[in-house]
Amino acid sequence: MKRALALLISAALCPVLSLVAQDRQPAPPAVLSVTSNPVGAIVIIDGSYAGLTPLREQKLTAGLHALVLKLRGFLTLSDSVEVRHAGALTREYEMHPACALSVTSDPAGGSVYVNNAFFGISPLVLDELKPGPTIVAVSRPFYFTKIDTVNLSPGVLTRVTMMLSPRPATLSIEVPAPDVEVFINNRLVSRGSLRDTLIVPGEFEIAARQPSPEKSVSTSGFVLPNATARYRVSYDLLSRDPFYSSLLLPGSGQRKAGSPALGWGIEIAFGGALALALGAEIKGVVSYADYSTTHGSYDQALTKAEAFSFHNTAQQQYNSAISAFRVRDIGLWSALVVYVLSAADAFFFHNREDIIIEVTQESSPGLSGQYRIDGPAPRIRVGVKL
Repeated sequence: MKRALALLISAALCPVLSLVAQDRQPAPPAVLSVTSNPVGAIVIIDGSYAGLTPLREQKLTAGLHALVLKLRGFLTLSDSVEVRHAGALTREYEMHPACALSVTSDPAGGSVYVNNAFFGISPLVLDELKPGPTIVAVSRPFYFTKIDTVNLSPGVLTRVTMMLSPRPATLSIEVPAPDVEVFINNRLVSRGSLRDTLIVPGEFEIAARQPSPEKSVSTSGFVLPNATARYRVSYDLLSRDPFYSSLLLPGSGQRKAGSPALGWGIEIAFGGALALALGAEIKGVVSYADYSTTHGSYDQALTKAEAFSFHNTAQQQYNSAISAFRVRDIGLWSALVVYVLSAADAFFFHNREDIIIEVTQESSPGLSGQYRIDGPAPRIRVGVKL
């Protein structure tokens, strides 16, 4: 009974299973033919080169396929082909002429946008654009963006030249005297301070020179559009001058003038001489106090031997005090000699005026501050950011 039931169920399910099996089998390939007007277009199927139009009997498997046609001087054409069953497929396409556009800018190096899409850097030639009104824009740092509208025609190379206008920045330079000359990029721009002058944004070099007595300083800066940079050149004569610093502390002038080893050596010698003098002074005072105490006890001696002992001790203490005071004098004279030599060396060999550049950036206060200039023709770099 069970066997007969199983045979009955199998017979009923056989047609269904047969249909499912047929549905799961891959569909046979189709044959695609592609023609274009004009002929000779490159045919690309699923990213692979397939041939030139007219293309005959190109086999395609079941599914969706991407089709691209390219022909020089004509717009690229994109399409899709879906294969569901075996058979012949035919596609015919009309290629439309493309427009060419040449974009240059002054200065060069601007970013070129066509209908709000970025295409590259000028100078640039584009040869696959659609005809009709087209918006062209060129953008470059530190310059105003230039926008124009052109009417593109098929088969015609349209030339566009964009003259870019610089976006100005403001620069002020304050100098300590009216006879100081101010240079920008090695060109004399004023005698005396420069007040709120418009400059082309970017990197520049400023220099200030005082003819008599001759002093000079130069620095490089970088200013972005619409920024305001202010420079103040000043000469710091007292707080940083090596000679005056050496008068306050021997050796400090040499260190500030760029000779740290000599400066530290002088400071150590000066400090060591003072320490020797101070130690000797303390020892001499103590020895002399002991001598006074022993001398008082000598007057109260009861025997000759006791008096002789007090006398020898007092004599030794007195000699020790005298020796200590002599060492003190040597230390003081040594410190004085080091002090005089340090001041003389700073005056004759290391004496110079320090030049200070003070930078104030209104749109970026973090860059404000003083910059000390070292060397005869120093350079500092000051970045100004919005």
